[in-house]
Amino acid sequence: MIRILGAMMLSTKNKNRRAVDQVTELNGAIGTDSTFEGKLHGKGNYKVAGSVIGDCDLQGALMLDKSGSWSGNIVADIVVIAGHVNGSVVARKQLEVSRTGHVQGRLTAPVIALENGAVHDGEMHMSQTYQFEDKRS
Repeated sequence: MIRILGAMMLSTKNKNRRAVDQVTELNGAIGTDSTFEGKLHGKGNYKVAGSVIGDCDLQGALMLDKSGSWSGNIVADIVVIAGHVNGSVVARKQLEVSRTGHVQGRLTAPVIALENGAVHDGEMHMSQTYQFEDKRS
């Protein structure tokens, strides 16, 4: 089930901010007890706390919650991974993997940030990389 929540909103004030902080509004969500199978295409910001089997190509952000899992390929402007991904991930602008994130597959983005504790098994292609510790509680 996908719920439409509002218009796409990405903050453009500071391009050096963490990816998750740039998303100010969501367009849709897949809840913890939900499974989506198929292809997700469109514009907007989506949060996934459930399970997805399939591919996506979004003009906007995709945030995979720590309870979320994705089997398939992800393409979006901004990608934030706190859950499990089995597939390739392409972020056109920025890719962030949090300490609870686990990715098995290729990561591709101009900027990739891996929080201490994040797990990645696969290739990584980027023009810049950063390691960070989340100082927020």
